[in-house]
Amino acid sequence: MKRAAIYARVSTPDQHLENQILDLRKLAAQRGFEVVHEYCDRGISGGKAKRPGLDSMMADARRTASFTTTVTEFSAKATPR
Repeated sequence: MKRAAIYARVSTPDQHLENQILDLRKLAAQRGFEVVHEYCDRGISGGKAKRPGLDSMMADARRTASFTTTVTEFSAKATPR
């Protein structure tokens, strides 16, 4: 089975990550992926260059190359200008 990581983010602390994570787990299962790690950032704007969860996922992906990352949504806000 292919291995995958999940990344979820919400902009404010009062928003909930749970629905995003459930949707991403479902998508991974439908595509035959085993979710090996979940990375999250809560209360961090997508416009910020530094996001601990995303930074950790990217570092793990570079270091181990043992899982797939899949982007389900990417907006212009995710890229610092």
